[in-house]
Amino acid sequence: MPDVKQSRKGGGFRRLPMRGMAMFRGDLSDRELTSRLAAVLGIELPGKLRIATGDGIQIAWMSPDELLLMTDGDPAATMSELGDALGELHHLLADVSAMRVEYEVTGPVRDVLSKGTPTDVSPGAFSVGDFRRSRIGQIQAAFWLTGDRTARVACRRSEAEYLAKWLDAAVSEGSELGFHHR
Repeated sequence: MPDVKQSRKGGGFRRLPMRGMAMFRGDLSDRELTSRLAAVLGIELPGKLRIATGDGIQIAWMSPDELLLMTDGDPAATMSELGDALGELHHLLADVSAMRVEYEVTGPVRDVLSKGTPTDVSPGAFSVGDFRRSRIGQIQAAFWLTGDRTARVACRRSEAEYLAKWLDAAVSEGSELGFHHR
């Protein structure tokens, strides 16, 4: 299974080291809950279909009552601090670090993503800071742009080999679309 691929045209992908991820479920319309959550995390919460990036942390909007917290630090410590701050407020926190694999894709990332997702990734519809849960090929995946020529793609650990093989084919020389990137 390829975990790194670089083409001569500058596109490629690599599997990233595991990082802390926690699923947060709660009423995101509850101002007290969201203000406590933002205060502990030190970052404003993202809007619908967005990802917020702070110092060593990213928060992705997953659904009207779910966020994905991704941290470079210890997720257990973050979850403990959140649990203490949220106290009696109804919420759920679960460490999902071992369940997810993340890849970084470089090069003509819009063209690569276009090959496998029904999501509109054109420049007018998808930009840095946007976050999508969709499909890539035959699996569920989440993806977001980190720059004009870089993106992150996350999937279930059990589907990492499939995604690596899919990415390997999608970034291969001769498979370029030239649709979004010329």
